[in-house]
Amino acid sequence: SRLIHYRAREEMIAYVIRLAGNPVSESACATLIESMNKSSCGVYDVVFDAVTPDETDSLMDSLRLKWKYPSPGRVETVTVKGVTLELTGYAGRDVRKRVACALSHYLLWRLAARTDEPLLILEHDALFTRCFEWTASDLRAFSDERGGVIIALND
Repeated sequence: SRLIHYRAREEMIAYVIRLAGNPVSESACATLIESMNKSSCGVYDVVFDAVTPDETDSLMDSLRLKWKYPSPGRVETVTVKGVTLELTGYAGRDVRKRVACALSHYLLWRLAARTDEPLLILEHDALFTRCFEWTASDLRAFSDERGGVIIALND
């Protein structure tokens, strides 16, 4: 199992994606968890070991997924439910690293959908600087017709 750290449940689960064995990621993860504890926001952490590039092909096959994001340097436009998005392929040598990152998030999104419980998905370099002004109950109020909601924050 990728989930390795668990503390008594309070209000909401925060899954922290980290690169197991990577000292920078491990340190950032520890700093994030410390900031969560200091914030007293009523969340508890579960550390999730990120999918690695070596796992992407077999995991994509087992999940019956195909990678369709543009390759580096390409731009594609797609429209989903009336919203037009411009997708720009990220530069980088190893596309499998981007696929691994996306799969890590996908697995947690799938978990949220299956459990029907609000959760936070955080990368190792996030920090809590203050408490959220919403609770798990508030998030349920934002849910769509399928019962889910995704709020993405990036700074």
